[in-house]
Amino acid sequence: MVVYKYDNILHYFDPQSNRLTTDASDILGNKDLIIIDYGLFNTNNVEKTMDLVDNTCKLDYINGGKNK
Repeated sequence: MVVYKYDNILHYFDPQSNRLTTDASDILGNKDLIIIDYGLFNTNNVEKTMDLVDNTCKLDYINGGKNK
């Protein structure tokens, strides 16, 4: 899951289901998930925004050595 703050609102993105929401329970509520780790990236002084060009997010999910 990717979480970011824009216009003082938290947005949640699930790359496995390509779902974007402002309510984390929309993503976590119907899954049996345990968050075991997280990372933080901070950006400052962004002067110009860019439109999202491609949101297909073609990432392989590997669980137990088997691609899903």
